[in-house]
Amino acid sequence: MVDCIGYNAEDARQDLELFTSRCNHLLFISTDFVYHPRYRSIPQSETEAIYATEGYGEKKRAAEEVLLAAGTRDLKWTIFRPSHIYGPGSQLGCLPLHSRDPHLLAHLKKPSVLRLVGGGSFLQHPVYAPDLAKTLLDIPGRDNCDGQIFNIANPDVISSRKYYELISDILGVEVTFEEVDTKNYLVEDPRKAPFCCDRVQDLTLLKRSGLALPQTSLKDGLTHHIEWLRGTLKVPRGR
Repeated sequence: MVDCIGYNAEDARQDLELFTSRCNHLLFISTDFVYHPRYRSIPQSETEAIYATEGYGEKKRAAEEVLLAAGTRDLKWTIFRPSHIYGPGSQLGCLPLHSRDPHLLAHLKKPSVLRLVGGGSFLQHPVYAPDLAKTLLDIPGRDNCDGQIFNIANPDVISSRKYYELISDILGVEVTFEEVDTKNYLVEDPRKAPFCCDRVQDLTLLKRSGLALPQTSLKDGLTHHIEWLRGTLKVPRGR
């Protein structure tokens, strides 16, 4: 059982109530937003962490704590903390003001300017959705993953600006960037602080687990994502 939408402690308690004795293993998709944006390490490990105290990240951490308190005697579980998930099935964009922007491709087809907070200097560590799925499917039968929390990402660590430059290169268009001052932006919208920091994952525990590791290069993953958005890539659906 994979819970991709569990948002808070109540949702985690509901998972325990509904799936104990009904599934072999609960896979809970958390987020790197559980790490406090002001106190991240580069790279950030799962264990040496200061956690968010508000917003989405605080709620996801509260859900994790419900599972941690329950243990795995009655229901096996594993938690994953991805950062930016991309790939067929979602919109592109990793940083305000173009995060999950449904108009991004259309905007880039004409001479365009992208406004990036911090000039796009913040580091990203994306994970390609099909690679994430492969790792999840590799969990059954691995007792060493019971009760574990894993960061998960693909190998590429890049700046947000490079992420958008890759998209532009794949489209064969030119783009210029306008810097939005980070401090002023966060004064106007402090809720966006988790986006406006370097988000680099320490993947040591994931590598030690023996699970299938995300391997798709960012360029290949973005190419497939763009093909899907253009309607030229067909993604098989489960029955």
